[in-house]
Amino acid sequence: MSQTCAKCLGTGREIKNPCSSCRGTGLEAHRDTINIKIPDGITNGATLRVTGQGNAGRYNGPRGDLYVIINIKPHESLVRKGSDLYAELKINFPEAVFGTKKSIKTLNGQKKIKIPEGIQSGTKIRLKSEGMPQLNGYGKGHLYVKVKVTIPKKLSTDQKMALVKYAALMGEDSAELKETSWWKKLISG
Repeated sequence: MSQTCAKCLGTGREIKNPCSSCRGTGLEAHRDTINIKIPDGITNGATLRVTGQGNAGRYNGPRGDLYVIINIKPHESLVRKGSDLYAELKINFPEAVFGTKKSIKTLNGQKKIKIPEGIQSGTKIRLKSEGMPQLNGYGKGHLYVKVKVTIPKKLSTDQKMALVKYAALMGEDSAELKETSWWKKLISG
């Protein structure tokens, strides 16, 4: 029966007085900082291999490879799905009715978008090529802005009267609306 020597590990050389830092292996642990290039469009959880930057090889062998796992911090207002980005834009009722121009944050700074008149809550507006770069490719994804019309929680008396007048002009004369104190005030003058 034959086996590798436990003292020299098959090298034919025995370390008589090993140092305390390497204990006779010839390798010493230390931290190092390196710069690596992260490609545009890389996704969360992707792994990059950096050749020759891993641990040193045994017995003067070549260094191994370093594997870097990418963790991307979430953006405060943009959500990523593939190379496309999604955002939400809140507008008020008059802006939805009459249309407006609003600024939205993109990866390239603020961008003005046109909100068409009569837009409905939940409508998505696409901004071409304002998304993430394609990984190892050409072009960019898109930014989709979901418009959300906000409804005020409190209205002044004048605002409520204006909405009751609007409802009457639109032909809203449902039994429920006619029972409100605002409808009765409008009818009574």
